[in-house]
Amino acid sequence: MLLLTKRQRDIISLLIEKEKYITVKEMALHFQVSSRTIRYDLDYIESWLKEKGFHLRRKPRKGIMIIGLEDEQNRQIIYKEISKFEQKVFSIEERRYFIILYLLLASKSITLQDLSDKLFVSKNTIINDIEYIENILRINKIQLDRKTRFGIQIRGDEEIIRKVFVKLLQNGLNNKYLNDEKLLNLLGEFQIKEFLKIINDMEKGMQISYCDTAKDELLINILVAFKRIILQRWVIYDEKIIEKYVSKQEYKLLVKLLKPLENKYCIQLKESEIVYLTKLFLGAKIWRTLNANFSKDELDFEVISITESLVQDIEQFLGLNLKEDIEFINSLRLHLKVAIHRLRNNLEINNPLTEQIKYRNPFIYEISRKIMNKYEKLIGCSIPDDEIAFIAMYIGAAFERNKQSGFMPNVLVVCGSGLATSNLLITRLKIMLPEIKIVGPVALNQVKQILDKVNIDFIISTIKFKLEEKDVIVVNPLLEHEDLSRLKTMIFKNTTRKQLMYLSNQSNEASKKKIKLKDFLDENAVKLNVECDNWIEAIKIASGLLIRRGDITEKYLQAMIKVVENLGPYMVIIPQIALVHAAPENGVNRECISLITLKKVVDFGNKTKEPVKIVVIFGTNKTNEHTEVLIKLIRILENQENVEKIKSATHYQDIMNLSN
Repeated sequence: MLLLTKRQRDIISLLIEKEKYITVKEMALHFQVSSRTIRYDLDYIESWLKEKGFHLRRKPRKGIMIIGLEDEQNRQIIYKEISKFEQKVFSIEERRYFIILYLLLASKSITLQDLSDKLFVSKNTIINDIEYIENILRINKIQLDRKTRFGIQIRGDEEIIRKVFVKLLQNGLNNKYLNDEKLLNLLGEFQIKEFLKIINDMEKGMQISYCDTAKDELLINILVAFKRIILQRWVIYDEKIIEKYVSKQEYKLLVKLLKPLENKYCIQLKESEIVYLTKLFLGAKIWRTLNANFSKDELDFEVISITESLVQDIEQFLGLNLKEDIEFINSLRLHLKVAIHRLRNNLEINNPLTEQIKYRNPFIYEISRKIMNKYEKLIGCSIPDDEIAFIAMYIGAAFERNKQSGFMPNVLVVCGSGLATSNLLITRLKIMLPEIKIVGPVALNQVKQILDKVNIDFIISTIKFKLEEKDVIVVNPLLEHEDLSRLKTMIFKNTTRKQLMYLSNQSNEASKKKIKLKDFLDENAVKLNVECDNWIEAIKIASGLLIRRGDITEKYLQAMIKVVENLGPYMVIIPQIALVHAAPENGVNRECISLITLKKVVDFGNKTKEPVKIVVIFGTNKTNEHTEVLIKLIRILENQENVEKIKSATHYQDIMNLSN
């Protein structure tokens, strides 16, 4: 998605009109600019032509021309592209994004006028943008060199620059500033299949399989590395670091695999560059090893020791026996080997599920954080949220395997038709939802009797009826797609609620200490019998109580709304109660909770909806306090009598002394 300035479009028109080689000097005289400016314009013109399927030929002492102009149809195609070229109006964020990107892609300094022409704004606007960008880059330990008459250029540690470059490209893809095609056009001369082949050959040579996300990250990192190398920007390591890696199998294999690319692009990779690429591969997340029964000798003693200690901590925290869960131990050990390398070498990783894990499984995430905090000193560096989320995924999977039978719902099946219909429904339930425990089928008049004897989580019925104490899901005996979707949502809610109750009971402090609602919920943070039309309005009213006190910001409110829009009504774990929160960095000034009750039930969510009567907003400015806050709430709200008192309350005094 390269934008051309008016002069660059005029240069293309001149090349088309002349139909012969034109020197840089001739073009400089024609456009009344320096030869340096023309050469810079030609770099961008060349990239733009490549996007359109054309090429620029440069011949020493002869000049420059566009290949293929002898064909009138080709000339018309280029003219048409230029004539329909419209000035794109960027948002401030987009404009600043592309300024940084242009600086990273530049082989030499860029002038303010160059940027002004490219982005169709004044030089003063660019000056303001540069000041903002300079502060952002400074945080990342990158400097902007400004030289009068020469322009601006990025300076800094090349490894850091590449890390920022990769992150910028990933953000561009996520924010739709770029797509895959535009990304490849920006990075220029490389063919993606060449780099994918290296990744695939590394998998074969090392007998491993990388995760799909790891392959994507490796591809972008390698493309960026080669782009910077082509620009003569090299990573430099001292001899000690080089010695540490040259004996590794990954390094030796890369030396061999990179030879064809060195020959094709006429470059000779220095040892430091191969070490840099080796570090990237060592830090890539592995999905599995083809030698699954790897022995302890094949892993660092330190990793084995940390894994064993970590498993013991998880067992103690969750009250589980994980020593027999070989899948968990081997997966965790393999992950830690890669993760520790990443952390110690300052290699970032992007976990696309981090936010979902934080919000949908807050207990598991915060328990993982607490456990991993202990290992930061041992590893020698802090552990970021994305890495904690990966650990939480392993712990969560082990937790579910270990406790699955206890958390799966008991379901009563009610059928008002004949035996054939009943058998059909039961058979389909067993095939489509094998995890549930089925009681029945029974007739409608037997329901009360069964509920008195058996602990039932919810009811599946082919006939419509209401029951105050249990949810009733009415389905077609054939179990259509919509029926399955609603049942899976109900199963998720029930299992999640049981997990939360179990985890809250594991917290000795929360289980033993008597907690009252007034201990953490002030009167000015409560509003009862509120009238509102939708879930967004409900969140705004509940958040307003905290915004007025300065506990949270408007940004935090918007973050919570966005979470519900993106992830659905994940927060309705306890029936008719929404526990709404977002990440602390989105604008929490101090730990806080607000509670409102609604006059009428409001559906939360867009596609999937959950009825809600109580909305609780909470925020913590220390992420490890999430667990304690949730435990306090759940210990009180798991008591149905407390919930009913809150729903019917008219004054704060009616609920302030409710306790666990």
